[in-house]
Formats: sequence, C-alpha cells, structure tokens
Amino acid sequence: MGNRQLYIFDLGNVVLQQVDVTPAIVSILADAAEHYLYRYEFHLDELMTGRMSAADFWATVGKDAKTPIAVDYLAECFSPVPDPAVIKILDELRASGKRVVCGTNTYESHYQIFKDLEALTHFDEVYASQIMGCAKPEGAFYTYIMEREGFSPEDVFFIDDKLENVIGAKALGITAIQFFDAVELRIALDLPPTE
Repeated sequence: MGNRQLYIFDLGNVVLQQVDVTPAIVSILADAAEHYLYRYEFHLDELMTGRMSAADFWATVGKDAKTPIAVDYLAECFSPVPDPAVIKILDELRASGKRVVCGTNTYESHYQIFKDLEALTHFDEVYASQIMGCAKPEGAFYTYIMEREGFSPEDVFFIDDKLENVIGAKALGITAIQFFDAVELRIALDLPPTE
C-alpha cells in the first residue's frame, strides 16, 4: 500500500458484479435492439455526464425504431450484485486509516438503484460521473475527486476494470491498476491473503 492515503475504486465490475444490462435489453427490444445499440454508443457520454436523461434517451430510441418506449430498461434490467471479497478489501483499507472512495461512470438510471445499496456504505464518499459532469478517462474526472478529497496524485491509488480508465489516471501521475479479481487486488495492495 505504501504511503497512499486515498483509494479510488470503480464500482461496476469491481465492487458490483452483473452490471451489464445490454444482453437483457437487446432480448426485450428484439426488432428495436439495433436502434438501442446505436443510440447507446452514440449517447453514452451524454448519459454518463448527466447531459441526457434516460427519458430523452428512450424517446430517441423509440423515435428511431418508430415504436414508443415507455420503460427505462437501463433501470429495469439492472440488478447488480456486490462482490464480498472486494467489500472486505474496502473495509480493511478503511480500518487501516485510508480514505476509500468510489469513482464511477454511471447514469441516473443506475445511480438511483445503486445509491441505496448496502455496498456503498463501505465507502467514505461516492463520486458519480453524471453528478460530476465528467467521466473517466477524462483527466477532469480524477482531478475533481482529488480536489474535493484534498489529495495529490502521488497520494492516490486508483482501481478500475477498464484499461483506458487506468491509463487516464496514470497520465495524471496516479498509481493505477486494472482490476481482474480480488485475489490479484489483494496482492497489488500488499494485503494479506484471506483464508
């Protein structure tokens, strides 16, 4: 762990598993699925930075598909599951006096669901992109968190499952690793193995 004092954890595919909603949405939408996939890719940044609401997104998909879509499938199909091994790591870091925060790219539909999950109580603070107005891997994302937390890059350790986000953090001088599983993370953080 070294002298790092601030640990920033991504949420999806690190602390929470089963976060990919696309297969379920594609299955539900059937003929309109191609419109969803196109619009999701096209509008992802706007959703993640809070510049587009879920209602506006689905209205656009429905318009493209020539079928109104009244359900927010981004929320309807979202049922994340906490990873207990990673939760244990969060707790160990906090117990050792480290500041542990969540830095996640998300959109309002998912935020409304995960903000009430017990898993988030294991963080000192949660920073969500749609509230911040910027998303990983933009430098502004990491800078926003460091400024609010009062830490410099050399004091920060960042964990994310996406390589481009790790690269974005490293570009600012932050120590960063790509997450694969809790066992490898324990080794990277120099934490003792669990039984």
